[in-house]
Amino acid sequence: MNKISSVLLDLDGTLIDSLLDITDSINHMRRDFDLISLPEHIIKGFIGKGIDNLIKKSLYDYDSNSNNNTLDRESLFNKAKDLFSKYYCDYNGNKTVLYQGVLEGLDKLRKEKLSLSIVTNKPTKPTLQILQKLKLSHLFSYIICGDTCQRCKPDPDQILFACKQLNIRPEESIMIGDSSNDVIAARAANLAAVLVLPYGYHNKKNILELCANDVIEDLTKASKWIHSYNNLHYHSL
Repeated sequence: MNKISSVLLDLDGTLIDSLLDITDSINHMRRDFDLISLPEHIIKGFIGKGIDNLIKKSLYDYDSNSNNNTLDRESLFNKAKDLFSKYYCDYNGNKTVLYQGVLEGLDKLRKEKLSLSIVTNKPTKPTLQILQKLKLSHLFSYIICGDTCQRCKPDPDQILFACKQLNIRPEESIMIGDSSNDVIAARAANLAAVLVLPYGYHNKKNILELCANDVIEDLTKASKWIHSYNNLHYHSL
C-alpha cells in the first residue's frame, strides 16, 4: 500500500462559498434575456458540473421564454455563456468567502509535508482570480481547472493529469470535495481515498449516499485522517 503524499482539493463548495457571486452573475445574465431572477437555492443545485451545465440549467430549466428567443439554441447558449463569464469576472470575490476552518486546515496539511493542488470544474480565469483575491494561490503546487483537460469531473481526466504533473501514482493521493462528482472522479482515478465535507453543493443528495471513505466535519480534520491512514498502512507493510 502507498502512503498519501498529495491532497487534491475541490474549490467551490469545499474551500470557498461562491454561491452569492455565482447567483448574482447568473441573474444578471438572465435579465439580459428578459428572464426573471432565480433564487439562490435553485442555482445552488446547478453548481459543480462545469460552466456549460450551469449555463444550460440556468437558461432553459425554469423558463419557456428562452424557447421563443430569436436566436437558435446554440447561439443563445453561446451568448449566455459569454455574458455570464463577463459578469462573473466582475462579481467574483465580492461576496465569496472561505468556509470555516479552511486556512487552518490547509496549514495543518502543509505541516504534514503534503503537497496541495486544486482540481476544480471552474474555468481557469475565475479560478485564478478568486485564489488571488483570497491570497491562496501560493499554497498550491498545481491548479487544475475545468478547461485544463478535455473532460472534467466526474470523469477522472483532471485528477490523472494532476497526478502526472506531481509525478506520483494516483494511489499516493487523496481527493477532498463536497459532491458526487468528486467521489466518482476519485474512484475512477483509483486514488487512495476520497473525503467529503458536509457543506457545499451536494445537489440534494444525502451526504452518506456519496459513498466516500469518510465525512469530515471541516478541513481541519483532514490532516489527522490522513496521518492515521498513513500510520496504519505504514505499520501494516
